[in-house]
Amino acid sequence: MNGEGRSLCIVGAGVAGLSAAKAARAAAPSANVTLITQEGSLPYWRPDLSKRFLATSDAFPTLLTSVPALAHARISLFDGWAVEGIDLTRGQLLGRRGPLSFDQLVLAPGAVSAQIVVPGAELPGVRRLRTLADARELRSRLLVATRVVVIGGGLIGMEIAASARRLGKAVSIVERAPHILSRCFPAMLAAEVGAYHAKLGVELHLATGVEAFLGLETVNGVMTTAGQFAADLVIVATGARPDTRLAATAGIQCNDGIIVDEHCRTSADGVWAAGDATRVRGAGGDYRLENWRHADEQGQVAGANAAGADVGYTPVPWFWSDQGELHLQGCGTFCADAEEVVRPGPDGCSRIVFQRRAGMLSAAFCLSLRNALAKDLPFLARLVAQRTPVSAAMLADPAVPLKTIWREHATARARAESPH
Repeated sequence: MNGEGRSLCIVGAGVAGLSAAKAARAAAPSANVTLITQEGSLPYWRPDLSKRFLATSDAFPTLLTSVPALAHARISLFDGWAVEGIDLTRGQLLGRRGPLSFDQLVLAPGAVSAQIVVPGAELPGVRRLRTLADARELRSRLLVATRVVVIGGGLIGMEIAASARRLGKAVSIVERAPHILSRCFPAMLAAEVGAYHAKLGVELHLATGVEAFLGLETVNGVMTTAGQFAADLVIVATGARPDTRLAATAGIQCNDGIIVDEHCRTSADGVWAAGDATRVRGAGGDYRLENWRHADEQGQVAGANAAGADVGYTPVPWFWSDQGELHLQGCGTFCADAEEVVRPGPDGCSRIVFQRRAGMLSAAFCLSLRNALAKDLPFLARLVAQRTPVSAAMLADPAVPLKTIWREHATARARAESPH
């Protein structure tokens, strides 16, 4: 369907929503493109919230666009506009500011914080971090806190812990798994990350469950399976779940995410979806990803296709995290029983762990202190995306740059694909 002259609305102004709006404008120059967010701000760089923004006095996170840039692209931004329902029959978004008609719709609502169901979970001083408003409230509490307990040793929990230590706070991590980063990082590297945080003064309580948050008017402690910890601020970082509320209420198929195919089509005609809220089902597999690169790239596909293009999307899972002086990066799907090959870095801390299946590279994970692995990092995702057949000996040898491996494979593949 040609998107020219039609009304295209995008619900959600994070990375996925903004990318969808830009791609829709490029694909259909005369379409009416409207970007809608219930937050009262321009689209911003969400990864900032648990790192630089939380640990510094910056008034604003990094913005992804500006009012002049949106005006130049002829993208209308409706901020502070809470969409409360979707009328698919009439093609309208419903809310207190009145119905808004659309011909094509892109849903990019992102994710919401996972809830922890224990006594005291609603006490003042028990906070979560998902939005800019959350970050501002959390930072104001963090500045006056003394003892901070972070629930969850995943990427966000560890980033928050590093930010809190940067501010000089006493910090404890409570993680129910036997080690931190258990869902995304090899145990060897996770142990190194844990040791780094311990040297910073973070207390790690692993294989420990939360039983209750303690306090009357505000939180003053956490009861766990390992005992009671004092706290005047508790930050719950136990993951997120896809925000499917609008889609599910409208009758759009959802199952741990808004179900889309490789073209970002939902089960409803004229409705597309992208970003953290989606689950992709198709020839490329069945998966749900939560990272900004996926949101950016899938948003581009959803916006372009909603405007009349026909673009497919098969991502390579990828994430990054900065925790103090540590940089973490992973690409591909982590598998606990894959063959692992370790490439040491130039110091005693930095290293890359490659995972291979049937002789081909299937995933790679790195731990870099400062910029120790800066030359190799740009090639991790490229090698994994190509499912490069490479020997364990070559992967393990730090004298062989990853750029060299990538070039050799790219050259060999080009020769194999060229007509004789």
